[in-house]
Amino acid sequence: IMDIWGASTELIWVKDRALKECISLPFGAITLTKKFKLENSISSEQEKLLNGFLLENFSKVSWLKNLDFSTLIGIGGSIRNLGKISRKKKNHPLNLIHNYTMSSKYVEDIYDEVKIKTNEQRRKIKGLSKVRADIFVGAAGTVKSIITLCKIKKITICRNGIREGLLLSELFNKKPIENILDFSISNVLMNNNVNINHSKHVYK
Repeated sequence: IMDIWGASTELIWVKDRALKECISLPFGAITLTKKFKLENSISSEQEKLLNGFLLENFSKVSWLKNLDFSTLIGIGGSIRNLGKISRKKKNHPLNLIHNYTMSSKYVEDIYDEVKIKTNEQRRKIKGLSKVRADIFVGAAGTVKSIITLCKIKKITICRNGIREGLLLSELFNKKPIENILDFSISNVLMNNNVNINHSKHVYK
């Protein structure tokens, strides 16, 4: 799992629904933008310095090298923006970002597109928040570096974050929900005032 903040990047390894490892790294979308001057279109030299810095720091996280997985779960506004840009480009029919999945190649293509644009040009990209346009290259570059280092094939967007996790932990006494899909479907039914017994009958 990856979450990019303004001044930090969180990496979490979950296996069999249990936390195995986690780390908070002291750089994020804003600090990277300031450090490498990424507000506008960047030069090949700036990109080289950015990629070198990211790969050097990610390589120091020893447990990243031992992982065998192909999917990254992305949390937070910057990664959601990657999903929204992808969704707009594909004319995705549903206005839903949770569980939206895209290939790592698509993420790399978006990064390659935005890095050569000015801040003003980025603000016109469909799906990219105007308030994130100036810091987006740093965030997208961070995701691209993890993709490269860990040989990730796809990214799945999670709409929820810390707030929702804390709330669920308190509501369910920190016990994990056994069947997430059933729980989600029940929530949809209840939130839309559906007759649950009738729905079960129709399903049967």
